[in-house]
Amino acid sequence: MDFHNQEMEKIKEIDILELRKEHGKDILPNMIMGDPRIWQTKGRNPGKGKGNAPSDSRFKSGMEISKEGKKPRMCKYCTLTGHDSRNCEEKKADQLRANNSNG
Repeated sequence: MDFHNQEMEKIKEIDILELRKEHGKDILPNMIMGDPRIWQTKGRNPGKGKGNAPSDSRFKSGMEISKEGKKPRMCKYCTLTGHDSRNCEEKKADQLRANNSNG
């Protein structure tokens, strides 16, 4: 280990001598290049998770998420919620009665 330190000191002295030749005698002998700055890595911030859901709740499917913001369907024929006029039982019954009375 001591040999390694001696060799590193020799290398530093050689570097300082070369710098003095290039830039003059105003270079300090203690001037050593330090470690480079550490920058934030690319990618997602580890503090941010997926979406706005808390980490302890379960993940919702796309269908569940899309249905959350929608109002329930309301039938224009009978004004009840849960279905629309295409599959309204009251409308089907009225059409059957109309067909039976005409035919």
